[in-house]
Amino acid sequence: MGLTQTQKDELMAVVARTGGHRETNNKTRVIPDNYKAYLQQCIREEHTLQFPGLNPLRVIVTRPKDT
Repeated sequence: MGLTQTQKDELMAVVARTGGHRETNNKTRVIPDNYKAYLQQCIREEHTLQFPGLNPLRVIVTRPKDT
């Protein structure tokens, strides 16, 4: 099922208003030093859960390194 021209125009307006895709925004994002220090103390695990008939679900688990 394709998008109508109106839907395409609305989508492109959102992309222009928000600065594009997540990957583009992540490159220009500034991460505060205190958050960087927090990340150094954590372990981050990414999992993808599969359920029949549904889209995959991405789960991120963050926990302290010293547990």
